Amino acid sequence: MASSSAASELKLSFIADLNPEKDLWNMRARVVKKWRSKYWLDFILIDEKGVKIQAVLKQHLIPLFEHQLEEDNVVLISKFGVGTNTGPFKVIDHVYKINFYRCTTVQPAHGWEGVEYGFNFIPFPQIVSGVANQLLTVDVCYAQQFSDFIAGVPSTERVVAVILHGRVKPWKGELQVQTDKFATRIFLNQEINEINDLRRRFLLKFSETNASSSQIVLSSEIVYPLREEFVVACPRKHVDEITDTKTPTTCVVVATIKMIQEKHGWFYAGCRKCGKKVLSKQEFLEKYGDLTEEILKVPANGLICPKCKCECQSITTKFMVQVRVQDETGSVSFVLFDTHVARIVGVSATEVRERQVDENQTESFPHEMMRLLDKKLAFKIEVTDYNLKNDYYVYTVLKVCDDPDILAELTGAVGSGDEDVLSVTADSSVVVAEIHESLTPSGKRTSVEDESLNVGELSCTSKRSRKKASKFPE
Repeated sequence: MASSSAASELKLSFIADLNPEKDLWNMRARVVKKWRSKYWLDFILIDEKGVKIQAVLKQHLIPLFEHQLEEDNVVLISKFGVGTNTGPFKVIDHVYKINFYRCTTVQPAHGWEGVEYGFNFIPFPQIVSGVANQLLTVDVCYAQQFSDFIAGVPSTERVVAVILHGRVKPWKGELQVQTDKFATRIFLNQEINEINDLRRRFLLKFSETNASSSQIVLSSEIVYPLREEFVVACPRKHVDEITDTKTPTTCVVVATIKMIQEKHGWFYAGCRKCGKKVLSKQEFLEKYGDLTEEILKVPANGLICPKCKCECQSITTKFMVQVRVQDETGSVSFVLFDTHVARIVGVSATEVRERQVDENQTESFPHEMMRLLDKKLAFKIEVTDYNLKNDYYVYTVLKVCDDPDILAELTGAVGSGDEDVLSVTADSSVVVAEIHESLTPSGKRTSVEDESLNVGELSCTSKRSRKKASKFPE
């Protein structure tokens, strides 16, 4: 049964309603933290009212439910029990906890509009005044997470670290932020709505407090990585400019999805390990001709992952949707891949396929894809050598952004990659106008379906004049 219909049939309760007076309960929640103790698994769940509760999965039930209760999953949990939370690792200030039974069921919940993670941000006046010093003590596992992340970030880039379920304690006259060995979760430069809202408030506070100090205000812009990626680091182009591009480049296009080109399908079978499209043995040999000993051992009806260079033992369904997008200058075809589509339609490709199988509709185009239509987004796309050499006017989308502030800034800043655009650096005390050259990503994504996609009709007929940006967009 699809989870949407299941939710309508169940009488759902909120965490605040839970108590031991009733045997079985039904609830919708997000898994915000998960960790293993010696004989059980612990979870922290949050409902759409922002209330959290701890849940316990005993050892014999772990194989039944663990894979469904991954962090970030939104789930419908039915037929569970409620007991008093007297455990040794009580990390949530709630008198009760949730217990799973063999009769308990867990299934994905789609279209959830509830709280994401329930961040309760603690203000640090020292940071707002410009003194960015705050003592942070972390457990060894979190220290490794910090170290691994920082190692891959340029020294000039700001990192926004958000600590969920941390502890704030006085230490030598100052506040010390500490991590909990089990319950803490650290988000580093994550694009989560609640964190993006914090960034906006942070930037606004800087602007109000330091209106006379342009260096501090401009430096603060860097803490918003999504803005850095879509507004500062990449040139903005219109649809008609993409097809006129003569060199490989990466650029940002703001456009609206007007049509889904159904004839190209909506999914492919991917390697569960790396996500690459799997090929039959014959297809692999025709395309790559890599006759290694391991490939020769693959049976004739086996599937091979071209990235892992071995037989694929486990496959998964991945989104691959070709759409027609339009701006004021024309229209063009983009290819959206798995995570981008899933984020917009609110469901995974695997769940869509399972729904089709259950309803015996495997030959139809899924109705979930219609949620893509009329979405105005910022697309970060790649114009490759393949596009240029073959006059191939279908472009791979590297990332999408629906942040309203980013879209407003992009649509307000007129100009192309060949014109003077504005950038901000941490060392500048004034706005500096400079020319951004087209960027080529260090790791080019190879389209898994270059040979299978068609150009489609190209409509770029409305050329328009453009002005150079004369000031930093507000």
